[in-house]
Parts: sequence; C-alpha cells; structure tokens
Amino acid sequence: MSDFSFDELDFKVITGEVHGKEQYVYSTINSQGGEVDFTQQKVRLPTIESSVTDYQEFWVKPQMGFEEFVKIEGDNIPIRNGQIVSLLSVSRDGMSKQVTLINHSSGKEYPLNTANRINNYFNIRVLNIKPIIYGFIFGATNYIITKNFALAWVPGAFLCMFLYVDQLIAVDRTINALKLQIDKCICEIKSNRLSE
Repeated sequence: MSDFSFDELDFKVITGEVHGKEQYVYSTINSQGGEVDFTQQKVRLPTIESSVTDYQEFWVKPQMGFEEFVKIEGDNIPIRNGQIVSLLSVSRDGMSKQVTLINHSSGKEYPLNTANRINNYFNIRVLNIKPIIYGFIFGATNYIITKNFALAWVPGAFLCMFLYVDQLIAVDRTINALKLQIDKCICEIKSNRLSE
C-alpha cells in the first residue's frame, strides 16, 4: 500500500462576518405497503419512515475578497448575523466536505465531520475485500499443488487475516494522521485570528 499524502487534499479556510443567516428544517415521510385481506381477516400495517434535517444558510464576508455562501446540513449551530466565523473545509478531485466551524465571537468550535467520515467520503484508505481474494487465491493454488486441504487452506486463512489486520492498521494510521492535520489547521486558524 502506498502512503497517503496530504498533498492530495486541499484544506481551505474562509474567515469573515456572518450575514443573511437563515435556518430551516426539511422533513420527509415515506410510507410503503399496507393491505387488508378480507378473506383471511388480516391487516398488514404499512411501514412508515420519517426524517428531519436541520439546515443553516448564511454568507461569510471576509475583510478582503468576495463573500462566500455556506450551507450546513444536520447541525444546529448557534451563530448569528455579525459574528466572526471561520469554516474549515477539505476538497479533493472536485468534491468538498466541511470539517469544522469556529465561531470566534463566542469562542466555540463546532466539528461538522470526523476524520473517519472524511476518509470514507474521499475514499482515501478504506477496507476492501482484497485480503480475502488474495487468501483464497493463495489457498487454491496451494491446494492444486499439494492436494492437501489443511496444508493449503490454513496458510491461506492466515494470509487473509494478516492482510486484513495490515489493512486495518493502515486505515487507522490514515484516520489518525487526518485528525492531526485537522487539529493543526484549527490551531493555525485560531492563532492567526489571535494575531489580528
């Protein structure tokens, strides 16, 4: 496995004053099934699913440059017009994910996405089925050569477990490195704000 380089990710910060803040809730309700069988006198109830999502929209006006529109989904963050905020986001290959919102006026920090979510969203280093395939190929090849089930499949199973654990460790290291990079960016944002 190649080591992941943070050069592949673009960390971006916009800092400025909040304008035009609006908040709304989007609700969905879905219903499926449900029927009455008069011959057997049975009633099958429908399944009902519902979801509620909070949205906040506002503009961030930096001291210099153009305003930027921000839309936050699923988090009810206490901010109001006139407050100074910084939004840290990360992008890769045209896709973007919000990481953290820092409200400098209140001194509060609001994580929007974890390092694990960012890793999965950008598919940086995720678990896959390659260890199982390699273990199966190794076991099958050994079985063809030896014609002995135990001699063939036990090493194949060990190879599969070894590669899977190696993959778990690599994912964990990537997530931890991503956490450190996010923390470093947040510290830089806060120190730059203090020096202004």
